[in-house]
Formats: sequence, structure tokens, C-alpha cells
Amino acid sequence: MWQAMYDWIVEHLVPLLSGNDKNNNKTTINNSHNSKVQIGNVTNGSNVTVEQNITIDLTEKKYVSLLESKIEELKDEKGKLLDLLNDEKSDKKDTQRQLTEVFRQLGIANDRLANKDTSYQQIIKELQERIDSLSGFGVEVSQEIITDAMQYLAKGQIDEADKVFDEIIKQEEEAIKKRNEANKKGNNSIALAYYQKAHIANDKLNFNQALVYFEKAVAYNHDEWQYQLWAGNLAQDVGDYAKAQKYLEEARDIAEKNFPPPHPYYATSLHNLATLYKAQGLYKKAEPLYQEALEITKDALGKDHPDYATYLNNLAGLYQDQGLYKKAEPLHQEALEINKKSLGKSHPSYATSLNNLAELYQAQGLYDQAEPLLKEALEITQNALGEKHPHTQTVRENLTQLQNIIKNK
Repeated sequence: MWQAMYDWIVEHLVPLLSGNDKNNNKTTINNSHNSKVQIGNVTNGSNVTVEQNITIDLTEKKYVSLLESKIEELKDEKGKLLDLLNDEKSDKKDTQRQLTEVFRQLGIANDRLANKDTSYQQIIKELQERIDSLSGFGVEVSQEIITDAMQYLAKGQIDEADKVFDEIIKQEEEAIKKRNEANKKGNNSIALAYYQKAHIANDKLNFNQALVYFEKAVAYNHDEWQYQLWAGNLAQDVGDYAKAQKYLEEARDIAEKNFPPPHPYYATSLHNLATLYKAQGLYKKAEPLYQEALEITKDALGKDHPDYATYLNNLAGLYQDQGLYKKAEPLHQEALEINKKSLGKSHPSYATSLNNLAELYQAQGLYDQAEPLLKEALEITQNALGEKHPHTQTVRENLTQLQNIIKNK
């Protein structure tokens, strides 16, 4: 029986967590209509010099090695949990829950490894942002300990950095006791330390623990919109929509106050809240937020920016989910043209736009229009990402399903 459940997880859960949605015999690329947008400036290269002469020297080779080690660790844990399922004395419900989480983590880790160039650039970007944010510690935190944290993060030694943030929290809490402060809220240093610990937990794919730390950061500094935004995004990712809505609505309100339009941060907060509403089927609440985010992004970044294409794509997905195909089509087409112009016809994002437009045509029974788009998307993903990449496999599966439908008409 437990082997049957394991086979079901492999067949249904892992593809879903890797971005493949089996519902209605249709697959999509990495939630292509549900992309949440993070914040910060993009960095390039494996060596990035940041404040205080700290250089990020986490090489791509080391990053891949860390990912491979994490995957092996998760595989070992998976084996132990499967053995537990066969133990009559074990708590089957709790073991199943743990096993589901392990498969979730494996799906994400394998996707990052398959797309290592992009995921590596993303981690470099995030490390720079996190190192830069350490300047936000108060004067009561010594420069020496801040520099230690910076250096550990720059080297990718996140366990050592985690210990430094634990020490900061301990010192700050002891200082609060000495001052006999009844209210711990408003302690920016503790909030920032928990925020950093949350990112480290997220790096390790410990999402539930990361959410706990993001929430602690919010508790100590309620007015920092990044803390609210990350807490909301992660709560949505783990399926706690009520909690996600609370944090993302707070992030929107704080961003509106501190970064009013046409600031891109406000557009980000609107877009991510809209994506949550869409996931809950609250289409009437999502639509005006998507539209406002589009207008702000157009004014702030221009209509040729990839973020603008992302927002167009997600609004199109909102309409498509409601069967409003005539509203969705021009948005998909505009996103396609933007990606072609800004990124080029050989870029995977252009292939994603082709795939999304093909989905729209297939939903309307316009198979002859959908097929050439999927063929072009498949050629692009094969050349850019390789035959075994999850995105390539997704497009190939979509094309095969479509050709079977045409054949059986």
C-alpha cells in the first residue's frame, strides 16, 4: 500500500512542484500565469563587490555542489520516511506529511539544478541584497559582528552566518531585559536578524521554518514592507492563504505610504496581492490590482521591460481562467512581442510566451494556430535549456497532447 502511495507522489506531486500541472491534461511552465515578483537590483557575474569591500565569492561550481549535496540529503531522508511508512508503530499521518514536504523540496532543488545558470544568478542577487541590508543594524550591534555576517554570507557559509544572527538576537534580547523594556516591538536589529535567518532557512528549502522567522521579523518591525512581502509570499507558497492575505495587504498599504506610484515597489506589492487573490478565485479583486500594477510599471519602467510582460501575462491568465479569451489574447500577444524585442527569439521567456499563447488557442479549439507555436517553443527550449530540462519536457508534453487531440479529431 505504501509503495502505491509513493508511486502516486512520484507521478502527481513531484511534477506539480516542478511546475507541471496535470489538471485538464494540460501543463504550464513554472506557474507562468502566477509569477510573483521579488525586489532588488539584478547583479551579474560570480564576483560581486558590495559595501565595506565584501566580495561575493560563491562560485557557480560551489553552488552546484551545495545543491547536489542537498538533493542527496533529501533522498536519504526520503528513504528513511518510506521505511517508516512500513513500520506499524509509526505515525502514518505525520510521516506522510513529512514525505510530502521532502518531495516538495526535492522538486524545487532538482528544478534549480536543472536551471543552474539562472538560479545561480538569482542567489548571487539575493546574497548581495542581504549583505547590503546588514547596514540596517543599529549602533548597538558591533561592526565586527556585522562584518563577520557579511563575510560568511559572501562565501555562502550560511550555517556560520546563521550562528552570528542567533548571537545578535541573544545580545539584543539580553539588552532589552537590562533596560526593563516591556515592549520588544520596534527593535530593528532583532527584526533584521530574524529576516536574515528566514532567508537562510529558505536557502535550505526549510520553508515552514523560514515563514516562522519572517513572521518574527514582522513582529519586531511591523512597518518594514519587505518583511511583510516575504512573509506573505511564503505563506502563499505553503498554502496558508489567510495568513498570506494579511501580510500581502499590509505590504501593499506600507508600500503605498512609503513608495507611492509610480514607484516599482508599489507595483510589486499590488501584483503579488493580485496573484494571491487569483489563486483563491477572487477574480474581481485581482483584476484592478493587476491593471494598476501594469500602469505603474509602464510609467516607471516602460512598456518594453520584461516585468511589464510578466504583468501582462498574469492578467491574461486571469482572463483565461474565466473563459474571457478575447480579453486574454491581445495581452498574450503583447507579452510575446515584448519578450521577443527585449530578450530575443532564442530566450526561454519568449518560449514561455509562445507556450502560453498556444494554451489559449488550444482552450478555444484553435489547434492549427496552437501547434506551430508549441513547435517553435520546443525548438527554443531544446537549444537554450537542453532536452532534459523541466521546461523542455513541459513544452514537449504539451505538443504531444495537442497532436494526439488533432490526430483523434
